[in-house]
Amino acid sequence: TGIAVWDFSTAKIAPRNLADLNIYSSDATLSDIKVNGTSVTGFVSGTLSYNVSLTAGTTVIPTVTATSTEINATVTVIPATSLTGDAAARTTKIDVTSHDKSVIKHYTVVFSVATGVDETLAGKIRIYPVPARADIYAENISDVTLIEIFDITGNKQITEAVNGQDQIRIPVSHLTRGVYFIRLKTDHGTIMKRFIKE
Repeated sequence: TGIAVWDFSTAKIAPRNLADLNIYSSDATLSDIKVNGTSVTGFVSGTLSYNVSLTAGTTVIPTVTATSTEINATVTVIPATSLTGDAAARTTKIDVTSHDKSVIKHYTVVFSVATGVDETLAGKIRIYPVPARADIYAENISDVTLIEIFDITGNKQITEAVNGQDQIRIPVSHLTRGVYFIRLKTDHGTIMKRFIKE
């Protein structure tokens, strides 16, 4: 913004005062991140990644909003796609581009849904050996009613009923090599574990 002038045979614009000059900022930080209208606990503008735990039974992906520190910065929010998938699917991404376009910062909010299972119970359950070849054993499972094993694509491979036993042996020799997930169902929720088949 300014006054048009003719100077040394060239058309120019001369500012009238400092207010005519646009100063572009390189600040690409956020001043706040909110999940469903509530600020993320422990938010600090220099911290780029946050983990947010949702209450058991949550199925709707939360709405994330972000406020840039510099008013002219551009903020783009890319919502999570699932609350039950892998970390990438459970992550909302926030990209902040500075006003002068020289800096881009990537913030993330990773959601997890509480299982409703006592963490003490989840911690005492033991799956071994890892990696496994022929069999795996599950110990301290007296509160578990059903064990299911899924491959990495989510296809169920094994289902085992647990009838009050504290330990169970599950044959896995027929499974191909790779990573598998074990879902242990209790009356209070589910517990997820992982093992590798050699």
